[in-house]
Amino acid sequence: TLQHTATHVEFLAHTEVSGGSEGLVAGGGGHMGVPDEFVCPISMEIMKDPVLAADGFSYENAGIRQWFALGHRSSPRTGAVLNHLMLTPNHALRALIAANTKSQ
Repeated sequence: TLQHTATHVEFLAHTEVSGGSEGLVAGGGGHMGVPDEFVCPISMEIMKDPVLAADGFSYENAGIRQWFALGHRSSPRTGAVLNHLMLTPNHALRALIAANTKSQ
């Protein structure tokens, strides 16, 4: 939705201006040869510590935690309200990213 897009853009602008949290970097997408699933939809950087949120999508741990710390209770991807704010480490995705990074 338009409201969700505006909120995400505002979040990215805040992150860029404030320097982010724990290395969160706004923008910088366009990772050649890297599957989109390896890139955090918040920071647009390759994930190092991917976690799974209630919306079923994976995010960089620091990025989604900062999203929540700013008071958001919705999915950064869909804008839908999340049923809970628990995060689960995505070990399988982390291993895939590490294997892909090693092979390049």
